[in-house]
Amino acid sequence: MEGIFHAAQELRLPLTMVPNPQQVFEMPQHKARGYFVDIDHPIAGKFTYPGAPFKLSETPWHAGRAPLLGEHNEEVYCGRLGCKKEYLVELREEGTI
Repeated sequence: MEGIFHAAQELRLPLTMVPNPQQVFEMPQHKARGYFVDIDHPIAGKFTYPGAPFKLSETPWHAGRAPLLGEHNEEVYCGRLGCKKEYLVELREEGTI
């Protein structure tokens, strides 16, 4: 299949391969770019995800995990919304958050 693709490239024919999922992970270009990244999540475990679609030298891309439920409550309620920590404790005790 790959031989046909490269022969078509040499003839400047508009032809491409449609890889299966395993082939996508094994593509030399993806490997050379370090495109796929492993992200470890404390609950879901370790999975491989697509990385940055492009790379910029001035603003590098960073892969991160999804937050846990309520992980950023203090930052949002107290830091961004200006609530007092006592109010956050009340909301937790009530089961609101």
